[in-house]
Amino acid sequence: MREELKTAQDAYNKATGSQTKIVGCWDEFFADRLDQIVVKAKEWLNSALDSLESEWKAKQGNNKLKSQVARIIKVHRDSVDKKVKLDTKNLV
Repeated sequence: MREELKTAQDAYNKATGSQTKIVGCWDEFFADRLDQIVVKAKEWLNSALDSLESEWKAKQGNNKLKSQVARIIKVHRDSVDKKVKLDTKNLV
């Protein structure tokens, strides 16, 4: 997509003498979109972990298994909360 926009931008700028920066606009949009995807994914994962945790807490018996599941959920929750680093400065 970026290459197609670059080709169109260059042709337009050459034909009109303009300095249109559509590729820069695309890069900014795409970086923002990637950030939003990460936010929504984290929200979904936390919600799913909450549901799983509630379901296991409500189960009767086998406390050892419930403890293991609780630890696994905590590990995953801690992983979700870590910041995902995206290189939005180099989207080429």
